[in-house]
Amino acid sequence: MTTEPLGLPITFAPTFERLIKEAPYDTTGRNYVYGIAATPKGEYHKIASYYQWQQRVEKLLLSDA
Repeated sequence: MTTEPLGLPITFAPTFERLIKEAPYDTTGRNYVYGIAATPKGEYHKIASYYQWQQRVEKLLLSDA
């Protein structure tokens, strides 16, 4: 997990770099999850924003409402 995905030792496709730099929401202090998966065609790099449910959301999801 990192707060600076562009600091990772990989080359990002322009689309991903633009998404990270120009996200439609404030990315200050957000964490990103980065992973590598093996495929028959080679490595597959994954990056995603990390979100954690807020306690009030968890209560709504667990309620019988």
